[in-house]
Amino acid sequence: MTVTIIAIIASVTAGVIISVVQFFVYLPQEMKARSLAQDLVNIMKEGVPELKGTRYCFKVVSAGPSEFVYQTFVAGYPGQRRQIRLRLDTSTNKVYRSWIPLPEYQPPGMLPIIPIENPEVVPYTAKSPDIAVTGSSGTPSTIFRYYKADGSEWNSGTDRPADIRRMSMTIRVRTGSGLSGRWQGSFEAASSVEVKQFTELTAWFVT
Repeated sequence: MTVTIIAIIASVTAGVIISVVQFFVYLPQEMKARSLAQDLVNIMKEGVPELKGTRYCFKVVSAGPSEFVYQTFVAGYPGQRRQIRLRLDTSTNKVYRSWIPLPEYQPPGMLPIIPIENPEVVPYTAKSPDIAVTGSSGTPSTIFRYYKADGSEWNSGTDRPADIRRMSMTIRVRTGSGLSGRWQGSFEAASSVEVKQFTELTAWFVT
């Protein structure tokens, strides 16, 4: 009888201990992954006044499954433009943002300038080595998909960047292994934006 009672108490105590460990170890990791994923999607969509997000794109320079290069105006500074690149680095599992200023006027046919200097990890809290950012679990190297005005999917081999009218983004953030069984967190976030692609004169007034 004594052994049975002790076994019952031990089993109940073990359950309580596991619940407490989950609360103090797993849940913070899950919340960390969720917060980072939401911050990253917001940065890619909205950006900041000096480096606007994809929602304010007026010209697509180049597009791919893990990279998007676009141009915007700077809020409050007519004529000042930025060319911004968002890129998923599959070797580091981080999303980088880099940019360059552009002249007030860019002659037609001028080769696009791809910003490659001074890339920064976004969000900055994702710099931690235990944080990994990828695409969805099925396509880890793809975070961007593009669509044309008729709703069909845009293809980089046959379609022009100017044909892009909508872009969807899907990112997955994980801490450590991302496995809940190992007290790690994982969260997937998705969103989409309309890509207006104004003429430069129209974009100046709209922005």
